[in-house]
Amino acid sequence: MRLKFLVGEVLTGFRKNITIAIAMILTSAIALTMLGTGILVVGLTDRSKQQFLSELEIRVNLSKSFTSPDPKCEQAACKALEAKLKATPGVASVRYLSPDEVYDDAIHRVFADQPDLQELTAQHGKEALLAYFKVTATDQKQFGQLVEKFRDDAELNGKVQSVVDQRELVKRVFHVFDGARDVAFAMAVICAVIAVFLIANMVQIAAFTRRNEIAIMRLVGATRWYTQLPFLVEAVIASLFGSSLAVVGLFISRKMFFQNSLQDFQLAGLVAPVTTGNVWELAPFITLIGAALAASTAYVTLRWYVRT
Repeated sequence: MRLKFLVGEVLTGFRKNITIAIAMILTSAIALTMLGTGILVVGLTDRSKQQFLSELEIRVNLSKSFTSPDPKCEQAACKALEAKLKATPGVASVRYLSPDEVYDDAIHRVFADQPDLQELTAQHGKEALLAYFKVTATDQKQFGQLVEKFRDDAELNGKVQSVVDQRELVKRVFHVFDGARDVAFAMAVICAVIAVFLIANMVQIAAFTRRNEIAIMRLVGATRWYTQLPFLVEAVIASLFGSSLAVVGLFISRKMFFQNSLQDFQLAGLVAPVTTGNVWELAPFITLIGAALAASTAYVTLRWYVRT
């Protein structure tokens, strides 16, 4: 096929169906942006989970009756409990935090940017806080086993008030990200369906407006591919424009949501960052998905609805 003829047919198609082409570009851009955002959220969640899992701790809260006589863990009973925890198979380290240390940590680190909670903690004082042992595991796969072992150990009764499994807190945090991912994917599917109908509609209208030219070319021996390839190219080009807008949308999404809105969580080490590299890695995939969707929709439409 002559390139000049193909380019001329494609330009003619866009000129005669400019509004539909613009609608298809914008719809494709929205669908691909939603899809890309969902994929970025999935990557963010996975990286953040790995980051959390590598830093997870078991918090063994001690009862008041056990720590009141020895708040700094200097006597034999507390030292024996610390030694027992350290001797447990799978334990990497054990660190004791007194009520004073827990209070200072809450005021100066945990609630550093939350004055209301700082004030509430100060009102209740150190007496309301529990001393605890901070336990880390040699292998995160043994984390659950250690938690169950500490909770079921009868020798800890009367000494340990509770054993906090931080995995439960992690699950609650990531439920939010999972929900955001599901919403993004759902909107991407809806927009993709709309884009499919717009592509099919654009191809049908483009073929209808040029039905006479196509009929004449077929009469003089032109093949089906020769007459239908311009419509496929139109759809793919429109999708490429949409993909380009989608990539721009992903950079904007990264700046406004992943960077600005989650900045405090990232600084606190709660959420892994989404970098420009993550967006660039996603760009070729988004472009291929858009082109494949446009080409396949245009091809099916031409095969089933265009008979000349």
